[in-house]
Amino acid sequence: MSLRSAIAALALLALGACDKQTDEPAPYTGEPRALRLDNDTTLTVDDGSAAVLDFTVEPSGAVFDHNLLSPGCQLSLRLADDLRRSPEELSLDMVSDGTAAGRYKATIGTTGASDIFRRRICLALKLSSGELLFSQPVVVQSPGYEAGITGMRFLKSLNPSLPDDITLTLDGSSSTFTGRIPVYQSSMQLVASFDCEGADRVEVGGVEQTSGRSVNDFRGEVVYTVHNGRHESRYTVRVTNFTGLPVISIDTPGGQPILSKEEWIEGATIRIDGAGRFDDIQAAATSIRGRGNSTWEWPKKPYNIKLDTKAEVLGMPEHKRWCLLANYMDRTLLRNKTAYYLASQTSLDWTPRCEFAELILNGEYMGQYLVAEHVKVGKERVDITEMTPEDDSGEALTGGYLLELDFHVDNIWQWRTPRNVPFAVKSPDDDKLTQTQFDWIRDHIDAVENRLYGADFADPENGYRSLIDAQSFVDYWLVYELTVNHELGNPGSVFLHKERGGRIVAGPVWDFDWGTFSYKASPAAQWGLFIRWAWWYGRLFEDEWFRSLAAERWRVLKPRFLTALDHIAEQRDYISLSAAGNFALWKMTTDTNGDEQLPFGQAVDRMAEILAERIEIVDRELSAW
Repeated sequence: MSLRSAIAALALLALGACDKQTDEPAPYTGEPRALRLDNDTTLTVDDGSAAVLDFTVEPSGAVFDHNLLSPGCQLSLRLADDLRRSPEELSLDMVSDGTAAGRYKATIGTTGASDIFRRRICLALKLSSGELLFSQPVVVQSPGYEAGITGMRFLKSLNPSLPDDITLTLDGSSSTFTGRIPVYQSSMQLVASFDCEGADRVEVGGVEQTSGRSVNDFRGEVVYTVHNGRHESRYTVRVTNFTGLPVISIDTPGGQPILSKEEWIEGATIRIDGAGRFDDIQAAATSIRGRGNSTWEWPKKPYNIKLDTKAEVLGMPEHKRWCLLANYMDRTLLRNKTAYYLASQTSLDWTPRCEFAELILNGEYMGQYLVAEHVKVGKERVDITEMTPEDDSGEALTGGYLLELDFHVDNIWQWRTPRNVPFAVKSPDDDKLTQTQFDWIRDHIDAVENRLYGADFADPENGYRSLIDAQSFVDYWLVYELTVNHELGNPGSVFLHKERGGRIVAGPVWDFDWGTFSYKASPAAQWGLFIRWAWWYGRLFEDEWFRSLAAERWRVLKPRFLTALDHIAEQRDYISLSAAGNFALWKMTTDTNGDEQLPFGQAVDRMAEILAERIEIVDRELSAW
């Protein structure tokens, strides 16, 4: 080979080497350009197992952060039908390298949000630019899944009155969706958007439903029926509006403020949303004024309302007169409600019924109130004869009378007995009571007292027994002992009534928000009976027969009183959302019951503990009689 030929051969070899290097580009180290799932079948996952998604990233050498513990991890799960949202039931638990470059394994677990679900999901990979790469979808479901609704929500875009999108939670074991709208909705006619898999048709009450279009009233339970061939699945939807309590809205003329407890503001309008529990009142004419003695001085005001026409309110028998009790000083909000429950277990003729509600006054939320029947004479309340001015002689003059023992002594028709007990006549009304009627009932009460304190007071015929209903006096006293209500001793808000030709009867009970279910105002209640000395009771308990009656009534009533502990627990759960809103609005500025600094739940626990203690104490004391 000549020198020229050798040089040419070497040049060709070198050129070939250069060409070979050019044909093999450097490994790709940029961001992924595509994301592909290798699974094409439905995957099953539950609390005891996981699903594995095999996926490929292209190009194979693409670099991305798939360490789930890293704050910069670029992988996540998304709903294929709404790429903005992640599946509530599923979680991305681990990502590991696969068997070849660019291949990976994603382990999918459950969050426990639901036991029954079926979701179309995809993997999402976030690029440095913020753009998302999505894989194609795959179905992941729970074992034994049957066609049904997997998700439900109310979108603000379809329901403008909502404060935000509201996503409901599915309890798979009961096929129940639940959720809460935190702002009161005057109408619960809402459009629901729902995710449904494998269904031929979805109905509510026989009406076909379209996600994002169909309107239903969600004040009560709404049942969705999912049809798939011969199979039907039913889903119950329960939506809490605001706190779940009924809402009373009152508007005064021109938004006039309520500044007096004597002068009625007339021409007001009341609306009641029964929250699906009670009948609504669309709009009714009413009058409103303040109420109470010391309670009127607190920041949160109590009110009386007088409807123009009798109406049933929150399931309670129809009447014109109602009270809105503020319970401002009661950290549990349950003292009055519980005391009335206890009284309702006795033989007392009538105990005020009551229900919780939210109050909106002239468009402003005023907190939680206890709507209670006013202590008035009437067929559904204190059921005695309503006297007229013409009832001024003979048998007609003997009743009926509703009396209050009231240490405030601020009534029009009132007197003090020879033993200085303050009495007032509450019915007949002030403008209907005649002087003759007042003189008769005053003289009669004084005569009862004189006989009670006479030498033969314990005599069955010549003593007090023929003039008072002894059992009602015992039952009435037991309620005050159990609840630690010292008002019986003042006395204040203590009521008696007398039917025409009848005896003096104790009741109804009233006013249990101050000092009750607490030892702060009455420390002696920690050790024994604390109020047996109150007004006439001190003398009554000197009678062995009366003490025996009290012991007998206790044996009958104790099992009924014990049920109040469950009642407290039920009511606590019922009003817990309302309590949070109420106390966010009204900060406690008083310390009357010794629990004002406790959280609501702890205050209720303390109340229940004290009632349980009082039952034990009264049982110990009366068992010795």
